[in-house]
Amino acid sequence: MEASSGEIDSAASGVVRWPVRVETGHYAHPVAPEVYDCVKFLLAREGSGTITGDWGERRFRMGDLMLVGSGLAIGGAPDGTATTSTIFADQDYVMDQVYWRYADVLQDRTAAETVMQRAFGTGAIMIRLNGPLAATFAARIDEIERAQTMREFHRMQAAFAEVLHLLGQLLPWSPAPSLRTLTHGIAAMVARRTATRPVRSEVLQVRNAIQCDLAHRWLVAEMATTAHLSVRQLQRVFAESLGVSPITFLGLLRTKEMARMLRDTEMTVGEMSRAVGWRSRSHARSVFAMSTGMTPEGYRQMVRGRDHDA
Repeated sequence: MEASSGEIDSAASGVVRWPVRVETGHYAHPVAPEVYDCVKFLLAREGSGTITGDWGERRFRMGDLMLVGSGLAIGGAPDGTATTSTIFADQDYVMDQVYWRYADVLQDRTAAETVMQRAFGTGAIMIRLNGPLAATFAARIDEIERAQTMREFHRMQAAFAEVLHLLGQLLPWSPAPSLRTLTHGIAAMVARRTATRPVRSEVLQVRNAIQCDLAHRWLVAEMATTAHLSVRQLQRVFAESLGVSPITFLGLLRTKEMARMLRDTEMTVGEMSRAVGWRSRSHARSVFAMSTGMTPEGYRQMVRGRDHDA
């Protein structure tokens, strides 16, 4: 049961569209099924009832977690009253995060897509959590909601990465390793086109310029000049098209390249941070960890462990 439309974040009143949004709702009446263009993670916080959709009907009780794939209708009816918290997550963003979390066995984003298809192949999955685990999920969801309120994008990313980490221990995911290909990387999350909000040409101009000289100490004013926009216009275009600021987008591109270097080179974290445009090693480590849910050293160790086992 969910309270509003499937947009990941409301476009009304200039609110930035984020790839992950949380809503907590209290229900005393049935909710008709609606279709959502995103992945849903629904946690029953209080009460019990029935959840319905294209995939049939499921009974839920306090502590149950339901995963519902994109494009599927979902509604429900409480037994008396019920409280649920739902994570609405852009499917492409989830695939990128799965890729980061399970890079030890997923060597490209296509493999992450296979994992998603297996996880949501039946349309909906119900997981019955014990009390402590349900409390842990609830705490992570609340952290995402606080980050949403405070507009702290990286804090949201870190909390959502923890949600995926917990799910990885519960779901029967067994992805087969695939040959490494040129991955879209985490930037694909913000490059996703939709019928109502296509990516603006100015955004593509800025992206191409950054990728041609990632090590440059980019300022928002320079990005605006590249796109032939004012700084204010550029901020608005990025918010409307991608759901992140130009600086956050720059950080995502740098994170993607740093991950490639960690996999493919022997460079130190300090050398990589300078190569991608971060002048501080500590800042590079912090942004990388917030974006991927792990430190650069941890990511490299995981990838090298995979190579040694091969």
